[in-house]
Amino acid sequence: MALSGCIKSYIVNASAIKSIAGNELELQQARIPIGSSYKDQLMRSIQTK
Repeated sequence: MALSGCIKSYIVNASAIKSIAGNELELQQARIPIGSSYKDQLMRSIQTK
């Protein structure tokens, strides 16, 4: 299980991410904004899986 920050108030399990559209993560039942300071790190952690 890989956890990644996406905005100051959220940490998400990378395997629960269904898609990324613009600056939002789509999870099974929620959309969560991605902060600009977290987006590059999040994309790198997803690509290495």
